[in-house]
Amino acid sequence: MIENNAAITTAYQIGLQWTPGAFDGGSPVIDYRVSYAVYPSTDFVVFSDTVTDDYVTVTGLDAGVTYTFYAEARNLVGYSPLSDTVTVLAA
Repeated sequence: MIENNAAITTAYQIGLQWTPGAFDGGSPVIDYRVSYAVYPSTDFVVFSDTVTDDYVTVTGLDAGVTYTFYAEARNLVGYSPLSDTVTVLAA
């Protein structure tokens, strides 16, 4: 589950963290891909596809804009299904 880390959320950046899945399909997670869209759009863009921890600070956002985020884990097999989304106001 992806969630907002309010401790590092400001007008121009949003902190996100998630709980790694319980099952990795027999291959350890290499990294994560984090994507976002301006709410309510579903036109997601990749913020980073090389996140190696279970948290990230998404930067370069616009104050007063609401964003929706999701994450995907990657292992040797490929990418996982999308995480649940979280919607956060950059304020």
